[in-house]
Amino acid sequence: KNINEDLIQAIVENSLNPFLPNINKISKAKLQSKKMKTEQEQQKKFSNLNTCGEELGRQIALASEKGASSWLTSLPLKSCGFILSKQEFHDSIKIRYNIKLDGLSNDCACGNPNSIDHSLICKLGGYTSLRHNHLRDTLSNLLDVVC
Repeated sequence: KNINEDLIQAIVENSLNPFLPNINKISKAKLQSKKMKTEQEQQKKFSNLNTCGEELGRQIALASEKGASSWLTSLPLKSCGFILSKQEFHDSIKIRYNIKLDGLSNDCACGNPNSIDHSLICKLGGYTSLRHNHLRDTLSNLLDVVC
C-alpha cells in the first residue's frame, strides 16, 4: 500500500512529475516491506520448529541453513573429490532426512541404541577416530603442497 500510494496519485493526476522525486521513498518502502515479510517468515518458521519436537526441529534448522544443500547442486569434479558413488549418495540423503541406514545395527558396541548421531560421537564405534584421521591427513596433504 505504501509503495503504490504516490504512483496511484501520479496516475490519477495524469502526471509523473510529482512521482519522480519520490523514488527514494518507494525504495525505502520496498525494503521495509521485504524486511517485514522476512521477519514474519522467520517467526512462522520458529513457531513451526517449536511444535515439531526437538530432534526434528534441529534437523529442519540444520537442513535450512544457508549452503546446507549446496552439495546437491555442486558439479561432480573428480579432481576436487566431489564424486559420490550411488551408495554414498543414497546414504547421504538418508542421513539428511534421518532415515535409518541399511546395514546399521540396532545396538552399538558400547551398549547404547545405535543411531547416526550416536555413531558419529561414540568413542567405541571408530567414526570419531576416522574423522580425526581424515582431517589430519587432509591437513598434512595441504601442508605438503604449500611447503
